[in-house]
Amino acid sequence: MTGRLPHQCNPDPTGWADSLGRVMTGAGYETAYFGKWHVGNTKLDKVREWHGFETAFDCGGMDADAAEKTLEFVKKKHDKPFFAVASFLNPHDCCQYARAQTMDLYLRKQKRDGTPLPEHLSAIKDRTHMRNGYMVDG
Repeated sequence: MTGRLPHQCNPDPTGWADSLGRVMTGAGYETAYFGKWHVGNTKLDKVREWHGFETAFDCGGMDADAAEKTLEFVKKKHDKPFFAVASFLNPHDCCQYARAQTMDLYLRKQKRDGTPLPEHLSAIKDRTHMRNGYMVDG
């Protein structure tokens, strides 16, 4: 959201960089951000004044939630132009599988409310099993 790559924003850009959300809000846009937040070591809900998005929702890595929240925002009536960001975790989840990282977020959400795994991850899960919270071939 700073116009810089993530590694250039560590650990915290809030003291030296402007945020795109604040710039767009200042230009008269209704602003919203949904999804994965990756700006240095900051947390979306802790830097609201800095990021400047009037509506902001960190979806905890759940792309379906980010898509749903974004669509709700886009479809509602707006009294002025809007600027919305939908930031998705994919394709990172496939990379996490390749690196044998956990799919715990997806599996917990599936267990909690029955949300199905994304199709590409369901296929992976069918060919694997869990060991200590990690997907492994087997």
